[in-house]
Amino acid sequence: TDVGHVLVYGITEAFMSQFDLTDVALPYADVFRAAADSGGFAVAAHAGRPRIGLAEHVEERGVSLDGVEAIEQLNGGSSDEENARALGLAEAQAQLGAEVAIASATVDGQPLYERMRVSDRMRLLSWTPRWELRLPGLMLRGLPAEAVRELKSFEADVVHVHGEFNADNIWAARIFNTPMILSPQGAFHPVALRKGRRIGKRLYINLARRLLYRRLKSFHAVSPAEAAHINALLGNVWVYCAPNGPSTSAHPSNGPEPSIGRKGDSPIRFLFVGRLEPLKGLDILFRAVASLDNSNSVRLNVVGGDENSLEKARLQALAARMKLNTSIRFIGQVTQEELPVHYNAADVCVMPSHYESFGLAALEAAACGRPVVASNVGGLPTIVLDGTTGYLVPSGRSDLMAERLCRLLSDDVLRSQLGAAARIHAETLGWDRSADSLLAQYRELVPVQLSSAIQAAGG
Repeated sequence: TDVGHVLVYGITEAFMSQFDLTDVALPYADVFRAAADSGGFAVAAHAGRPRIGLAEHVEERGVSLDGVEAIEQLNGGSSDEENARALGLAEAQAQLGAEVAIASATVDGQPLYERMRVSDRMRLLSWTPRWELRLPGLMLRGLPAEAVRELKSFEADVVHVHGEFNADNIWAARIFNTPMILSPQGAFHPVALRKGRRIGKRLYINLARRLLYRRLKSFHAVSPAEAAHINALLGNVWVYCAPNGPSTSAHPSNGPEPSIGRKGDSPIRFLFVGRLEPLKGLDILFRAVASLDNSNSVRLNVVGGDENSLEKARLQALAARMKLNTSIRFIGQVTQEELPVHYNAADVCVMPSHYESFGLAALEAAACGRPVVASNVGGLPTIVLDGTTGYLVPSGRSDLMAERLCRLLSDDVLRSQLGAAARIHAETLGWDRSADSLLAQYRELVPVQLSSAIQAAGG
């Protein structure tokens, strides 16, 4: 819907006749009311990040649900993509000789990075919150005294905070009396600011202005577009631009060769990697694939998303209505180590997003020598050079996306040329260069020789 995901039980023909269920912007309250009027009931089930609830919709947006029975389900969690960014930067900085620690609260009782490959060059610092205070759209958590002592014992020269709207970030300003940098990771984009938890975000920004932002020496943006969003929200603050890098395991040898000179009727393999949420624009990609004259000769692998998420169910139903069941395969979540296998098994990577702060999946695909067709939004133009390493299309234009996909579908040599150029361009955006650039920025902030940095994961 126009507000969030809604799951409706007891669907009837009377309900179906009122809505076009391929529309991702159905009126929220009308869906609840129509479900009740037709003998069913609706569940507000807002999957993924950020967490948001029915009560907040009613309070913030004036949604009236009088006389409608509703059940609220909250779920979600940290983004592996955002965690991978902090880990990739930390790994690269450690390889360049910096002493690096990654600090974060535990998630479900487990260290945040426990299931991600972490080298012995880094120190992991994690803690279980001592107390929690839930406010509308915001959670405050207390750090145990032993966690504070351990963080201070690292004696960091620089603290780099990753992600925003996590009140744990404010603790960093209280614990460390050292220069600090903050990477919002796209959190200050107007779409992200409007996307749920708006009361909590306003509350957080008011707190952070007093307790965190005035302590920062600089913000770190991954693209000029993100730098503009930071300044639009916070005024004329110092922003340093340095792109993210791809996964440290992303290289062109972890899988089969692309379908150059393929035999017989082997299908062309398209790939999408990312969270399953409306902002990712998968419905646009599905429409583009469905409009291809030879859609049966295409395979689209969708990597990412929770196995039982409502968005996945919606997309599967949409694929069925478009008769794309044999063309689209939902892979689900994979580990960072497994991702390069999927990139290398693909011929073309597609990112139809309505917004991306950077577009890590596009960079990882390029690092594996795959051309990328992407929306011309956010940081994607930094990664995809239109006509050279892939193609950029206006967001939401499934017709233009289909045109570019058709061009690649029919030209093996073109795919090979764009992929080779993508690989070369990705080398200029690697973590080693980003880490070196940020270390140089750290040195400008530290009055003495830089020896250590701490990466604090938030978001």
